[in-house]
Amino acid sequence: MHTLSNDNRQITLIYNGNHALHRRVRALCSATKKALLTLDISQEKISQTLWAEIESLLPGELHQIVDLKETVTDSEAVFSKHDLMKILEKNPDSLSFPLLFYKATCHQIKNEAEVLRFINVDSGGFEKTMHTQAPKVKSLTREESFRS
Repeated sequence: MHTLSNDNRQITLIYNGNHALHRRVRALCSATKKALLTLDISQEKISQTLWAEIESLLPGELHQIVDLKETVTDSEAVFSKHDLMKILEKNPDSLSFPLLFYKATCHQIKNEAEVLRFINVDSGGFEKTMHTQAPKVKSLTREESFRS
């Protein structure tokens, strides 16, 4: 049985390998130095217990992560949490966005840039850049002068 990340040393990603955005987010997450647990729901089934745990960690409601356009013909149908979990279990394509779990919180990743704040990339988030700092120039030999 899988467990979701509850510390700052592991990232858990639940995604659908059939969607391009989900695959790109998975690729970005693989660049992290943290432990990474990925669950591709198109290849592997997630238990109702784990869906219930996911639902409890979501920042919003369960219906916000389920895309019913392809699966339901009645647009006015109302589903319970249990119904939505069954839809996700039986039809993995209904997961609208990848879910990233880090420090016991769930984040719905809607674009690739959102992943960068979790994986600590070297090229993102510089506090200072070359154009904001004055150059530090000093003489390395006695005869050189850098003043005109």
